[in-house]
Amino acid sequence: MPRTAATRACRLSGTSRSSATSPPLVNSASSTPLPGPPAAACPTTDRSAPCWRPPPRPGNSARYSSRCSTTPTRRSSRCARSVADSASTPAGGGATRRWWPMDWRRPPAGSLQSGDAGLRGAACTKIIRTCEPADPIRHRVLFDFIPIPLPHPIPMKSALIACCSLIILQQVRADDGWRPLFNGKDLDGWSGDTRVWRVEDGTIVGSTEELKDKLRQNTFLIWQDGEVGDFELEFSARVTGDNNSGVQYRSKVIDAGSWIVGGYQFDLHADPRYLAMLYDERGRGVLCQHGQRVVVAAEGGPQVTGDLEMRPTRLGEWNRYRLIARGVSLRHFVNGHLVAETRDTDKEKRAAKGIIALQLHAGPPMKVEFKELRIRPWEKLAEERKRKQAEEAKNEASEESAEEAPAGDE
Repeated sequence: MPRTAATRACRLSGTSRSSATSPPLVNSASSTPLPGPPAAACPTTDRSAPCWRPPPRPGNSARYSSRCSTTPTRRSSRCARSVADSASTPAGGGATRRWWPMDWRRPPAGSLQSGDAGLRGAACTKIIRTCEPADPIRHRVLFDFIPIPLPHPIPMKSALIACCSLIILQQVRADDGWRPLFNGKDLDGWSGDTRVWRVEDGTIVGSTEELKDKLRQNTFLIWQDGEVGDFELEFSARVTGDNNSGVQYRSKVIDAGSWIVGGYQFDLHADPRYLAMLYDERGRGVLCQHGQRVVVAAEGGPQVTGDLEMRPTRLGEWNRYRLIARGVSLRHFVNGHLVAETRDTDKEKRAAKGIIALQLHAGPPMKVEFKELRIRPWEKLAEERKRKQAEEAKNEASEESAEEAPAGDE
């Protein structure tokens, strides 16, 4: 700090530093005043002499590096206290107290970064005003030196209730109805040709690459835990080779010895038009292609009623697939996006429930991998939906009867 600036700072009050009274600094944590400046802070009573000399910088100049502005914002005779570690004092061994007009010079970076509580209250506020938002000193002042008291203490009972509620909520989320179809270790609960189906690195692998002869017909790995009707199914899959695969649902076993299955299929095809399409294996064939909304009628077959956004996907990479079967509505998703939606209104040929199976296609050598398969049945939700619909119909009927009653009296 220049000598003229220091001299000006002392002359503003009209008295020398020794006779000036500085407001005591208050400790914001304990609300107790900090010790004031020494009685003889200025070296002389001569007003022509400066009342303050800059403290010597420690040897480590990096501690003084900061992006805080040193431009004075307001001339004032107020002096604030700061603590700068002495160059000769080891870390944590003590500090040297210095005094200077606060608005004319920022305190050394070390006094803030060392965690000393030398600056409190208004002093910290003024330093923040001259610091850039990204300055680490500002962060330390805000979060280390200024305590933020709570408006009122939190009762132990309320805290306990909040913790218990959080635990219960986490348990409900964990038990949200999802059931894994694959244990990640072996094919327990599944039935299929062991020559082509195996488990590797936590994934179900179906491959015809090692077979001497090509498959003459499609073969399937069948889930053995019964039939399902309304449900939501999620899985991740990856297909390599010049072929395709799929996931059967609401299907039926045609030949148990050869693991042949027929019914609805979520198709995994390299052609973007057929990826995630609805295919009726050993039945009506293609019902809904990628990017379509279709209604399947008993007469006239599939009829396109709308379009969906096409989602190009690399079949050779891991992708997340999802299907929702509820009543006559069948919806297929790829990586969270709806890509095919079908309403099968053909009462004679549609399926209300059936088995789940994984397909390995006949033809050229191929490999398909499945993991993270899980299912969530919708039976209970369907019952709840029917109950609510019945209640709504009953309420509407009672409201109509109440409206007609006054008209009859007139």
